[in-house]
Amino acid sequence: MTARHGLKKLWLKRFINLSLNFVRIALRMIPIAAFFGVIVFFGDGVKTMLYADPYFNVSRVTIFPFGVLTPSELKFLQAEVMTKNVFQVELPRVANVLMKNPRIGNAEVDRSFPGEVHIWLQVRELLVQVQLKKQGRFYVIGKDQFVIEEAAVPYAALLTLEDYESKNKSLTLGTLYENKDFQQLALLIESIRKEEVLEAETVTRIALDRLDNWTLILNDGISIKLGKEPFLNQNKRAIIKSILRSSERKDLLYIDARYEDIIIKKK
Repeated sequence: MTARHGLKKLWLKRFINLSLNFVRIALRMIPIAAFFGVIVFFGDGVKTMLYADPYFNVSRVTIFPFGVLTPSELKFLQAEVMTKNVFQVELPRVANVLMKNPRIGNAEVDRSFPGEVHIWLQVRELLVQVQLKKQGRFYVIGKDQFVIEEAAVPYAALLTLEDYESKNKSLTLGTLYENKDFQQLALLIESIRKEEVLEAETVTRIALDRLDNWTLILNDGISIKLGKEPFLNQNKRAIIKSILRSSERKDLLYIDARYEDIIIKKK
């Protein structure tokens, strides 16, 4: 039994060696281009099979956050994603199309087998709405200074910047709002939310004049002129707070805090 078993192992070893030699000779005889052609042909065949398999048709598209995309963008996804095989969806193209929406700072798209596509949207944060001329339209600006939206009427939840001295009287969606004082504007808006003098007030507008002086306009029309440096010291805070809570408030036109002594102008 041992001799017979050894003989079988010997013949098996010779057979394997002979087979390997045959493969080596065949590879030498077949042109390298033809060899790769066989591989490509095989790959194309697999690709065709996968594309034709209904198992891989897109059956679900998830979007986060939802409610950002426009009806036309949803229609685009319906045509370019939902009607295709998951392998056929051009992920970079879908992302680039969605990023044309000014509200979207970045878009990431990937696929999940067998038939899902996931879309993650980075939405720009809103900072302010700008009016470039009296009775003009309103342009919503993000914290990254991009022009996000244009509207005929202002949004109640956003502060309005009166930038009537701007050379531009209209803005283009998806472009930068050019304003050299933008960073100071962002700091001013942040300070308004924290300013104790204004805790009982509603600031609806901020005005910026040609000399870069800032003015806050309250919802009842009273103006607080801040000047070039839009932050109040402790002494001025106390005085303005007292004025706004006095019985004289109904007669006020504006409070001028640009100078060392605060000036009050009545109607």
